[in-house]
Amino acid sequence: MKKLLSLVLAILLLAGTAVSATAYLTDLERARLPVFRQDRNGVYYIVDQCVFRNSWSQSSAVPGQPLHQWVYGTVRVNFQYDYVVDRDGNLVPKDWLIQFWKGRNGEFLGAEIGVFHKPSTQAAQHFFPIEREHYIGIDITVWQHDFASGLTQRLFARSQPTTQWMTGFVRGNFRNPYENNRGKNEVITTGRLAFPSEEMAQLVAEQMVAAGFRQSEMIPTRRQHDTLALRGNSIYFTWQFIDQDVPSHRRGVDVEPPEPVFKRRKTAKKIFAAMLPGS
Repeated sequence: MKKLLSLVLAILLLAGTAVSATAYLTDLERARLPVFRQDRNGVYYIVDQCVFRNSWSQSSAVPGQPLHQWVYGTVRVNFQYDYVVDRDGNLVPKDWLIQFWKGRNGEFLGAEIGVFHKPSTQAAQHFFPIEREHYIGIDITVWQHDFASGLTQRLFARSQPTTQWMTGFVRGNFRNPYENNRGKNEVITTGRLAFPSEEMAQLVAEQMVAAGFRQSEMIPTRRQHDTLALRGNSIYFTWQFIDQDVPSHRRGVDVEPPEPVFKRRKTAKKIFAAMLPGS
């Protein structure tokens, strides 16, 4: 009987401590958590539309997920196109921002592309979602490359004829989670951006080249990393290695990522052993 009472007490204590991770979040933190839904193909996407923020660093795919779970690469494309009336009633050029993300967000692998703008006279880097009449077409396909085997797996594809923010995720992890820089490079995003005019597409293509993309006459495949092709009002691209948040990264250069640390150490031991007398 005593054993039974002890067991019941233990279960009650465990139930009392097994509080959902979201219970420890403030209302503001809880409001920042993205709402995930699935499309008809089972691909997750985020339901949100807000003033520009880095959604990968300020929100978590899983409540209570530690900060190190957010590992992503990013490309920001800034340019001016069209005009807008600012808060003083003046007609001023419009600053645009197209931002690309890819990598791991909690237990998800995927990519995002967001389109934002602001009046050029607004000094703060505080961009707003574009209005529906300025939406662009976005198609993306996300892949995962295995550097060890050389094989590449197609994870999913999503397409929107007009949108302000494209997101797509599937549950997964890096094949080499011990080397985050390589992990980000495992995720490859290919796709198409369709703009309202050829002039706008040309401006975006020029800034993507400035960010490290190589321009090609042929539509790039997933094997031609960090490459784009301009076709009328559309940009076809493949993105794998460029990361503007890593200043030392050799953008647009076809180099193999560094070996994982544990492999380098093993090699160093072999070299040292070979230098010993009698070896």
